[in-house]
Amino acid sequence: MRRHFASWQPTHERVLAPLERFNLRSIITTNYDDALLQRFQYRQFSAIVTNQLHVALLADDNKYIYHIHGAIRENEPPESDLNIILSQDEYDQYYKHTDVIPDFIKTAIGQYPTVFIGVSFGDKHVTDVLQKYTAQERQLVSNGTSPPSKDRFALIPLEIENDDQQGRRILDFDYIDQKEEELQRLGIIPVWFQRGSHYRGLSDLLEQWAKEAASIHQGIHEQRPVTP
Repeated sequence: MRRHFASWQPTHERVLAPLERFNLRSIITTNYDDALLQRFQYRQFSAIVTNQLHVALLADDNKYIYHIHGAIRENEPPESDLNIILSQDEYDQYYKHTDVIPDFIKTAIGQYPTVFIGVSFGDKHVTDVLQKYTAQERQLVSNGTSPPSKDRFALIPLEIENDDQQGRRILDFDYIDQKEEELQRLGIIPVWFQRGSHYRGLSDLLEQWAKEAASIHQGIHEQRPVTP
C-alpha cells in the first residue's frame, strides 16, 4: 500500500514556491504527501495529522500544517502503518460517528479568512460540512445574532473547449455557471484563472496575489504614525 502511494505526484514545486511569499500561519490540506512540510519546515511549521486535530490548535501561536485526512511521511519505513483516511468506513468514522474533522473545518472557516487551492469540491464529506455550516451561518447573520462571515475564496481553473468550426478555443460557460452556483451554496467566492501548462496559471495568480499583498502591507507600514 505504501509503495502505491509513493508513486503519486506530490504538491507541485511551481505552486509551493509562491506560497512562501505569504505570511501563512496555518495550512489545511487533504493531501497525503509531506511536500508542504518539507517546504515550510524552515519557517517552524509542524505537521498535525487526523488523530491530533483539535480546534484549540487554530488559536495557537505556533504554525501548523493540518493533514485532516492523514499523511504519509517520505522517511517512514515501508513496514510502518499508514496513518491516513482511505476507506468509506474510515470516512464515516471521522465525519459521521465523531465530530473531530467537521468541528475543525467549521471552526477554521468560521474564525479565519480562507483560500482554497487545488480543491475540486468533489469530496462530499467536506462539501456537506461546508454547506451545512454556511446555511446555519447565514441564518444567524440574517437574525443579527452573528457578525458577517469571514471571506472565503477558491482558486478555480477555467475550463476551455475547442471550437472545431472556427478553430478557436472557447470558455465552457455551462461549467462556470454550475461551479459558481455550487460555490455560492458553500459561501465561497470563486477566483478564476487560466490553467496553463504545468500549473503555470495557478503559479502566476499566486505570484500576483503575493505582490499585491506585499504592496498593501508596505503601504500600511509606511503610513503608520510614529509613536512620540
